[in-house]
Amino acid sequence: MTDDDEDRPRPPSFDEVQAFAKSAPMPVSDDCTEAFFDEMESVQWTYRSMPCIEREAWHARFRRFTTHWNNNERGRGQ
Repeated sequence: MTDDDEDRPRPPSFDEVQAFAKSAPMPVSDDCTEAFFDEMESVQWTYRSMPCIEREAWHARFRRFTTHWNNNERGRGQ
């Protein structure tokens, strides 16, 4: 591995996503965290054809995903 490889952004690990989920101010279920990670892996960490591996980008995507997840889960429980 070269120095350039070390500086290049890389997708977060599941542990990094899980740590971010635990620090989130809103409740995040383990199911939601797993679903987010699985979805992002399936689209190779892109969103609308844009790379989503920079920390700020996947953090923002996670917050949107979690809001959508929570709204849909709450709707199913009623």
